[in-house]
Amino acid sequence: GVRSGANAIYLGGKSFNARRNAGNFDNEELKRAVEYCHSHGVKVYLTLNILVRDDEMENAYNTVRDALLCGVDAFIVQDIGVAKMIIEHFQSARLHGSTQMSIMTPNGAKAAKEMGFSRIVLPREMNLEEIKEIRESTLLQVLSPYPNFSNSHFQLSSTKASDSSKITVFSSAAIFFCSIWALIFAITGFATYL
Repeated sequence: GVRSGANAIYLGGKSFNARRNAGNFDNEELKRAVEYCHSHGVKVYLTLNILVRDDEMENAYNTVRDALLCGVDAFIVQDIGVAKMIIEHFQSARLHGSTQMSIMTPNGAKAAKEMGFSRIVLPREMNLEEIKEIRESTLLQVLSPYPNFSNSHFQLSSTKASDSSKITVFSSAAIFFCSIWALIFAITGFATYL
C-alpha cells in the first residue's frame, strides 16, 4: 500500500461494503488512516459497494457524512440510490462506480457520467475489445482488472482521451496483492503500521 508507493488505497468502514466481516475501520481509525495516507500523498477511497435498503439509507447518509469529515477523497459506490443521495447532499464528493455496478457497455458508462461519476471500475469478465469500446466512448476514467496481462500494468490510450484519462488495466495478481495488505491492516489493526 502506502509504503510500496501506491497513489491511492481503498478501504471499508464498519458497514456498507462487500467485506463487512473483515474488521474494517471505525470513524477514529478511518480518520487516522486518512491522515497517514494524506501525509504521504496517498488518496483514500471508501467502499460503499453493496446494495442499500431504504431503511438503511439514513445510516448510509451518516456514513458518507462521517467519512467526508475524516477526509476521504472519493466513494466507490454500487447502489445508484446511494449515488443519488451523495450527489444531492454532498455535492463536493467524488463518485467512483464499483465493479459491482456491472458497467459493461458504452451506454452504461454514459449513464454513470450523467449521474455524476468521475471514474468507473469495469468487471473482470470483460475482454480487451469491450474495454476499448467503452474507453473510446467516454471521458470518464476507466479502470479494469484484466487477468490476461499478469504481473503488468498497461495504459491504453484513445484518440479521444487525454493523458490523464487513459484506461488503466491492472493484473489480477496486483489486485490480489493489494487486497491481502488491506486484509492484514484490517485484522491486525492500523496502528501497528504507523
